[in-house]
Amino acid sequence: MVKLFKKIKLFKKITLKIVILSIIVVSLLAISGLMTWQNWNNRQKISNLEEQINNIYKGNQQYIKDHPEFLGETPETPETVENPFSINGVIIADKKHPLPKDYNPGENPEAVEHLKELIAAGQKSNDKYASHLVSDYSGFRNYDYQMGVYNEYIAENGKQFADDFSARPGYSEHQTGLAFDLRVAGGTLYRGDDKAYDYYNDWVAQNAHNFGFIVRYRDQWQDSTGYKGEPWHLRYLGQALATEVFKSDKPLEDYLTISGGNYAKN
Repeated sequence: MVKLFKKIKLFKKITLKIVILSIIVVSLLAISGLMTWQNWNNRQKISNLEEQINNIYKGNQQYIKDHPEFLGETPETPETVENPFSINGVIIADKKHPLPKDYNPGENPEAVEHLKELIAAGQKSNDKYASHLVSDYSGFRNYDYQMGVYNEYIAENGKQFADDFSARPGYSEHQTGLAFDLRVAGGTLYRGDDKAYDYYNDWVAQNAHNFGFIVRYRDQWQDSTGYKGEPWHLRYLGQALATEVFKSDKPLEDYLTISGGNYAKN
């Protein structure tokens, strides 16, 4: 009963803006009727308010879609989801959007080609870090392989640490065949545990979009992506979209206006 009351309270909260804006629109309509419908400013205000109402409505619909637990529904899992979630043709794999357990596309050939170009360009650069990139990257991982990686993190550092840095099987971007971890000489991850790392001054972060990639995870984005920063983790989007996302300076979830963050509660 308490949970139901909380859900009702939350629903009222997220719809309150719609009610308030609707009242404002009606008031403006009345005022406009008394004055004149030829007043362009009033018509523009009404149009803007209507757009805000529509955006809030769409946002609430998306929230409910991405939070099935809000309506008491069971969140999808790798065992129940039938197809990868995609928006505008972009496949999403994060803690809110699992992939089917048997989803097994392998590495995307186009992405691999451009990754090799990025690595080669980094090697030829005079950058202190990127010049040490090697071609031995970590790419596609199927469900079973990711399970081994995740369980290893748990065994070594505990479940909370594992969830901060490693995806549970079925929730990893690596399973899309579009995500890659960069390495440097010695097999270590690019800029791994580097306290001097600065996204805005890192060669890979600032040049990846030219090859169709984005650095997917940053510490300040964890509320949206669900993961702590990973300077080595690249996601392929194609040059045009990668450049748009890079220039927006937003995590992919925010750019696409979808919910992200932590795993849905079962």
